[in-house]
Amino acid sequence: MTMRFLPINEHNLHIAHEIYNSNPSYNRLENGKPTRTMQEMRDEFLQDKTESYLIYSASTPVAVLDFLPHNPKDGFPWIGLMMVNGQFHSKGFGAKAYQLFERKLVERGFTSIRLAVLKNNVSGKMFWNKMGFSFYQMSTVGENDVECLERTVSP
Repeated sequence: MTMRFLPINEHNLHIAHEIYNSNPSYNRLENGKPTRTMQEMRDEFLQDKTESYLIYSASTPVAVLDFLPHNPKDGFPWIGLMMVNGQFHSKGFGAKAYQLFERKLVERGFTSIRLAVLKNNVSGKMFWNKMGFSFYQMSTVGENDVECLERTVSP
């Protein structure tokens, strides 16, 4: 399974929008609505604070990833979001994408990574635990309770 990461821009933002909206259960957990608007996608992915990517398997877009290299609150790199297209859940795309991304982190000199999972996102917590992440604290993002997870990365 060959994967590649392409930066999200105005020309391919509609693909990220489709991936996001293929996950209505997550959207309801995060903001109470089953879908997101294109303006919400622009606000999330087309800004200069994070690196936002479409993840392709061969020629098929399978996921999006939003990465903050340096969180000013704690100095650590954070995955703000990794979302697999709903039609590709439980097929290994998420694990493969994360493993490839982790290799890219190591190449860039990072030694750890953090992320937050919505408290009620059971499948998300299970996925990140399988990827080797460990709980370190509870927090809130906006109005949502989240579990903060971290992982040491190494070559």
